[in-house]
Amino acid sequence: MNGSLSPDNIIQKSRPLLAELKQAKLSVTELKLIEIYLSKINAYWELSSDNSEKERTVKFSSQDLKELFKKKIDISHIKQSLDNIHSIKVRNAFEEGTKSTERTIVLFEKSELTIDDNGISEITLTCSQSAMQYIFDIENLGFLQYKLKNVLYLKSKYSYTLFLYLLDNKFRKSWEIDFDELRELLKTNYTTYAEINKLILKPCLQEIKANTNLNDFLKDYSIAFHGDSVVRTSYFKYLHPKECFIDTMKVNEKFLKTIKSHHLVKARRNPLFASPQACPWSSHTSQSSLRRFLRCQS
Repeated sequence: MNGSLSPDNIIQKSRPLLAELKQAKLSVTELKLIEIYLSKINAYWELSSDNSEKERTVKFSSQDLKELFKKKIDISHIKQSLDNIHSIKVRNAFEEGTKSTERTIVLFEKSELTIDDNGISEITLTCSQSAMQYIFDIENLGFLQYKLKNVLYLKSKYSYTLFLYLLDNKFRKSWEIDFDELRELLKTNYTTYAEINKLILKPCLQEIKANTNLNDFLKDYSIAFHGDSVVRTSYFKYLHPKECFIDTMKVNEKFLKTIKSHHLVKARRNPLFASPQACPWSSHTSQSSLRRFLRCQS
């Protein structure tokens, strides 16, 4: 499929493809070439028995890349990236009756680099027929949508990964991620939070703010993304729960009668109790003192 190559091209990446690319060992340049491919196809094209190669094929030149990246293009680097892209394999698992099958397929069946007499290179990428289920007819798959320019100028693969992760979670106001899950997401060998925060998170969040319009994605959710954003760690000790809920217990009859007489619990037939810090407790307080205590809590 031919079309103009612009930073404003829209990328619609299916969730199955997103998941597969997370596992692929690709450089940020190789990921950007795939993004360029996705920005030039018609992702809504419905799958059929025809599976036209024309719809699966994208062409662009080294001059296009030069104008897009606003810098000179190293053709030898592009050639190596195309070789790596051509070797990407994804796994397709499915069940048929009582049988379970896992099939490995190639994402791109063809990658070509042609150089003319003027030194201008033309790059051709064609996805395989088997991989079309990850790329086309995306309305039935679920997808992320963003402009090419949001990933085009990110220099770090960590920034690229974090941008897609934040975009994918834009519907949340706040959330927590387990430290080991964060390490797996970033595919990093750093083992401490201090290293990850200093060497990855802080610089990447600054790069994302400077080179993407993430705030435009989040403004509908009343969320603003600031350059001084930090990731907070939380530590939990499970020696005992912070609060212990007691559903069934024996309570002194006079104590229970006093509690039930208070307006805060009159509506409840059987009051429920919570023991702070899960500690055992007892009461030797008079009924009049207990009433004064309950008035103070209301």
